[in-house]
Amino acid sequence: MTAPNHIIGGIVITGLFGSFLNLNILANPIFIASTILGSLIPDIDYTKSTIGKIFRPISKYLNRRFGHRTITHSLLAMFGSFLLFAIIESTFYDRTTTAKIYLLGYFSHLVLDMMTVQGVPLFYPFLRNPCVLPGNPNARFKTGNLHSETMIFCFFLLSLVFLQPLFENGFWTQYNRYFGTPKHLASEFHKSPDALNVKYTIKKGTEIIKGEGICIQASDAGIVLLENNEFHTLNKEKYTILEVIPEHIGQQLLFQTQHFSHISTDSLNALIHQNPVKFIAVNANQNFIFTQNNIHSSSRQLKLNYPNYLSFQEEKKEPSNSSSIPFFPNPKIKTIQSQINLLQQQEQLLQTNYFKKQTQLDSLTASFHASKNLPQKEAIYQKIKQLKKTKAPIVDYAKQQELKAKLLEFQKTDSNKLMEENNKIANLQQEKINTKTIFTGSITFIILL
Repeated sequence: MTAPNHIIGGIVITGLFGSFLNLNILANPIFIASTILGSLIPDIDYTKSTIGKIFRPISKYLNRRFGHRTITHSLLAMFGSFLLFAIIESTFYDRTTTAKIYLLGYFSHLVLDMMTVQGVPLFYPFLRNPCVLPGNPNARFKTGNLHSETMIFCFFLLSLVFLQPLFENGFWTQYNRYFGTPKHLASEFHKSPDALNVKYTIKKGTEIIKGEGICIQASDAGIVLLENNEFHTLNKEKYTILEVIPEHIGQQLLFQTQHFSHISTDSLNALIHQNPVKFIAVNANQNFIFTQNNIHSSSRQLKLNYPNYLSFQEEKKEPSNSSSIPFFPNPKIKTIQSQINLLQQQEQLLQTNYFKKQTQLDSLTASFHASKNLPQKEAIYQKIKQLKKTKAPIVDYAKQQELKAKLLEFQKTDSNKLMEENNKIANLQQEKINTKTIFTGSITFIILL
């Protein structure tokens, strides 16, 4: 087979097999060059070939020593040159991508030569028998036949045009793009080495919604996209998912967790705005206000997945009028107060009885002077004589003053204690008002590299 067909056939075959390995040979000119080199290098044993003319001294030696389609058309030469290529590439560039593409290009040359009448000895020098595809000689091509070569070239040219999306996206990506379901997107997301940009078409009621975003999480149940720095969840409960088309963007999607301890509200707000936040868990020394999607809430701890427009602020604290510490007065105060009340009641009772007898005495005296009946006057006189013996009640004011002095002393002591307790409560409240909110927790960031 001629060099043009080996080149275009090598590109098609390498691109096709590379699509299964997520190797896009169209992504870099070096990959194309490696494909062309691999597709031509087996013919270095032939001096009239394109590669043979470039490396004529090597070509002459190999042709004279082994002949055409021998050692360079074997699996031994293919894997041996690949191993050498891979060692060199991994040493200088820490990868083997170009070497893998070279191997597929080399393999394409052997496959195409196997489809010719002559075939190739794949197991040379161990076995010299040619390997062919297919077994019927009449179904194979003749090298140098203009008609056959032209048909092959046209076939590969058309294949290159139509298979270009497959080369660029990879076989499985193109397969998943073709179906465009959440299940296929989840399959692509979990096996993809890089991040995916997803173009979606969904239906909410009768409204058709289209958009696109970076896929953060994907499963058959739901999809989380980062769209214009805002998380958008597509789930079957809320939307009818018509189509989700993934495409690779060549950037790695990383989830980086950062722990923090004893930071202020301003520091936390600055931290969460560094990168999109996948998950956040915070605890604080007191209640704080957090805002998400313009909704304000108060809490002392918080856990959120995929928060949108999240911010934190101090909770405004007002001084409380209620005492949180109960105060118990001295029980002796109540006892002394009872004693004083008892003495006052006794004094009042004695005074009442004394005034009652004086009133009765005045009444009897008036009756005595008004009466003309001697026996009656004698009886009244005896009563008056008996009432005059009643003495005015003697009140022990000293005892009351002593009790009142004790009561005043205890009340003053209790008042001082109550004032101290109120001052303590006020200081605690003021300290609480002046205390800054301190946060501890962790944040998982979404990073694209």
